Amino acid sequence: MKMIYITANISMLPQIREVLDGLNINSYQVIERAWSKSPQGDKRFDDPVWPGYNAILFVQTDESHCQQIALKMKLLNENAHNENEFITWAEWSLDKFTTS
Repeated sequence: MKMIYITANISMLPQIREVLDGLNINSYQVIERAWSKSPQGDKRFDDPVWPGYNAILFVQTDESHCQQIALKMKLLNENAHNENEFITWAEWSLDKFTTS
């Protein structure tokens, strides 16, 4: 099992969820309002100086889905209108993931 952490401008949330749902990912959580300072683009602290905010998604899935998600996130980044729409993600192994 893997955990994937995805963060992006809130404007990208619908596209990211569409990817996850299209891959039949059945376990993820969304935090819709997160302040961020990303490697690319403007800071997003939801204030008058740095308006906007990010969304965070935590995805629990298997290795094969990790590769598919990474490819889809790269494609979204390639088609981004500007660097503020870039998506970042990280993955790591889960020792346990229990649903009951």
